[in-house]
Amino acid sequence: MRKVEPIMTTRGLTWGLLAAVSFAAAASACGSSGNGNAAAGAGGSSTGTGGSAGATGGTGGADVDAGGTGGTAGADVDADTSDAADAPAPVVDQIPGVTVSTLAGSSTQGAKDGTGADAQFNNPVNVIIAPTGDLIVADFDNALLRRVTTAGVVTTLTSQSGFVRPFGLAYTPSGTLIAETDWNNPNQGDDTTGALWSVNIATGAATLIQANLGRPRGLVAMSASSLFMADPIAHYLRLYDLTAKTSSTLAGVAGVSGFVDGSGANARFNGSYGSAKLPDGNVVLADLGNDAIRMVTPAGVVTTVAGDGTPGMVDGSLSEARFDSPRDVAVDAAGRIYVSDNGNHRIRVIDVAAGTVRTVAGKGTQGYQDGAGGDAQFFGQEGLDVTSDGKTIYVADGNGGDPYPYHRIRKIQLP
Repeated sequence: MRKVEPIMTTRGLTWGLLAAVSFAAAASACGSSGNGNAAAGAGGSSTGTGGSAGATGGTGGADVDAGGTGGTAGADVDADTSDAADAPAPVVDQIPGVTVSTLAGSSTQGAKDGTGADAQFNNPVNVIIAPTGDLIVADFDNALLRRVTTAGVVTTLTSQSGFVRPFGLAYTPSGTLIAETDWNNPNQGDDTTGALWSVNIATGAATLIQANLGRPRGLVAMSASSLFMADPIAHYLRLYDLTAKTSSTLAGVAGVSGFVDGSGANARFNGSYGSAKLPDGNVVLADLGNDAIRMVTPAGVVTTVAGDGTPGMVDGSLSEARFDSPRDVAVDAAGRIYVSDNGNHRIRVIDVAAGTVRTVAGKGTQGYQDGAGGDAQFFGQEGLDVTSDGKTIYVADGNGGDPYPYHRIRKIQLP
């Protein structure tokens, strides 16, 4: 069994990862700005679950939200300046021939339908490719689901009372769209109020499946009736039966964080986040607080794909590679894993067969820039999806819940 104790650190983790810092005498947690975890109204504060690390990984961990950034307003913001002097030089293996463009959205916040830069979003946080080839976008602070064509035409799909702060998205094998919202009423929400909805893709009508399921932002349809759920607040994985409307724990222990490979309740996570299904039926997920990419089998056996628990920017072999606060993953038909490496402001790709991690796009500084892969900048990239051939990646590049002018859907083209 592989075991690494959780890393407690005071460094700034962007986009609402507010680390619960454990000390010998006391534990404290920072509040999050933007999309507050546990407050009534639009922007309250949140309290972490700080604690000491123990033999099973401890009870402290990452307090995760879609808001909160350490940067300052402006066109080219670097949120990592406090760590720049101490950080080792990044090791980057940039894939050549990559281009980054903006599919839709701009610096203007709003809910306007339109085409390209004429369309408006308000902190888009997630994106999924529909069976039709269109994109479905979780427009978090607008409380909307939006449909975006590959030509950049944006229309509103879902807008209704009680459907608030959408984040998690998944399609079942039969083509049913499942969405998760952090809140289940328009006035308040906390770490327990996450809800699952079935969305009529023709009309946009969302039907509540079940409320008060925690914060299951990482969704994967395992079958027509079984839904995988990763909860970044409670640090554990569940299977939800869409027919019986019951859930069971697959791996980890609710409320207990750590970094442990193992089976079922022996495994530990620290901010289990965006997830995707591999061709072999296993699930891969971004373990945000552990700076790692993990894998879990349908039987609940957890292993680490890449990342050793130390934040960093290192391309190379699976054992050498390092990440910084990865938020989401996507998988192509060949099993390559694409990572939204939020803290490094890059999109990375893991080729398990080749045993390598490389950089697809992003120069490592926070901002907005289209162009060649290595020159491009992302501001608050979170959710992403990839076409089955691995040639096109779509990224939700919002503002992390803070009042900065970044509301775009980005398109990455690989050679």
